[in-house]
Amino acid sequence: MANSATEPEADVQLLEEVLGVELPSSYREFLLTQGNATVFGLPVLGLPLSLEETSVWGATELVRARRPDLGPSLVAIRLMNTRALCLDLRGAKGHDAPLIEVPLQGDDPPNPVHESFARYLQAGLRSERHIEGALKHIRWLVEQGDEYDHALPDARPPYRAHHWRVMRSCVHDHVVGLTAIRHNEAMNALEVDVFLNTDHPEYEPGHGVRALAVLLLSDAYRNGASMEIRFTRWDRDTRQRIPVRLLGPLAELARSSGISFVRAAEGVIAHQEAVRLYAALVGLPAQAIQAVERYEASRFLTLEGLCYLVSAGLWTVEEASWIVLNFPEPHRVLFGADVPEVRLPYVEALSYGRAALAATRLCQRLTGGDVEAQGSCGVEIVGAAWRITPHDPCELGWAVSGDALSLVSGQPIVVLSRPRILFPDEEKRILEETRSFPASDNGATRFLLYASDHGRLSDLRGLAAQVASETGIGILILPFTCQELDEEVDRRMARARVLRP
Repeated sequence: MANSATEPEADVQLLEEVLGVELPSSYREFLLTQGNATVFGLPVLGLPLSLEETSVWGATELVRARRPDLGPSLVAIRLMNTRALCLDLRGAKGHDAPLIEVPLQGDDPPNPVHESFARYLQAGLRSERHIEGALKHIRWLVEQGDEYDHALPDARPPYRAHHWRVMRSCVHDHVVGLTAIRHNEAMNALEVDVFLNTDHPEYEPGHGVRALAVLLLSDAYRNGASMEIRFTRWDRDTRQRIPVRLLGPLAELARSSGISFVRAAEGVIAHQEAVRLYAALVGLPAQAIQAVERYEASRFLTLEGLCYLVSAGLWTVEEASWIVLNFPEPHRVLFGADVPEVRLPYVEALSYGRAALAATRLCQRLTGGDVEAQGSCGVEIVGAAWRITPHDPCELGWAVSGDALSLVSGQPIVVLSRPRILFPDEEKRILEETRSFPASDNGATRFLLYASDHGRLSDLRGLAAQVASETGIGILILPFTCQELDEEVDRRMARARVLRP
């Protein structure tokens, strides 16, 4: 290991010797001038040299040990759990080299990340400068606002929606979205001054503007009577705020969702345009949107209200869609309109929420139990059933027989979620429910899904064998009781009760 007092040039030469490579001049210059850095909120490894994973030497040796099939031409500049970001010296051209992401488990091939290490650093620096510029403007904006008391520079008033406020969106501590907003009562709209978005290079293009747009739309719903959004700026000559044409990334985001802003030149997103964009960004399917539109005349449920519930994480897209499509009065469970004091309606609302929650618990199980990884399953609501397609092979041990079911990647299953307390005629009910599946399931394997309460049936295995032989339908038992599911649904209903539909 090199001595910490060694000159950087000697360290670079030693690094090339121990790794047996010739480093591109762009990375050599980085080591000599910076040693190591943080770019887009993540570390870029370099000096000082050591065999620890916080040094380029130690990280590269780890990659070589984990992926000997890739040879000695990779230099690891970042470790990320089961992945590593590497300079690919095989593609080096003169002074520079491309960046690739190397899986450290298995033998999957590397994925290209950036064509140039030098330009990757430059992009990170530009992003930081843009953010610093926006922050300076925001400081000026807040200090010039009517709510700022210049006689008491350290005093700040309590939060008010009509005051200028700052919102940001981050990935790995790197700001990908920054905005300054307030609700303008005279406009009856959300007013936007700063709208800065960028992308983290290791994520899909456009995620920065998408995240920032969802923040704007959620704030417009939460604090305003209208979803209209207006972009303005302070004009020093006229000493008043003037409209600003909508920024290209936001307009392009809308166009990619089939939405055009009629008054884009005036910096205005109309109410209905904002609602449609909101629905597209949270991922509501067309059939759910159409169902909500049928309820909007009654004002018991609005599309923007449902989008807010989903974006706030109270309900998943799939749960909300299933409830809207299957419960005649979906606002009763989604917005918690039913309360425990009025017992019968409340119990009915719980039963629909419980069925939706049970199905998402199954989706989470198919993704290794990761609550945040539900996107690893494709989900389609078909009538009362859930058509679930695992994206990866998985094992499911919820079958009545106790045997693990092997599910193939891309092979869908159709599930009818029916968690409920036991009734005296439960066997008859289960047999009747086998006839409730969609008429066409395209040959998918079908399952009935019940709570663990059904595990108390005296001859559940015999009943499951009978159902399977007569209908080809399997029975799955959740490792949760109805009461446990009800408690979670009740918490969500209580949180949603304070919101307007």
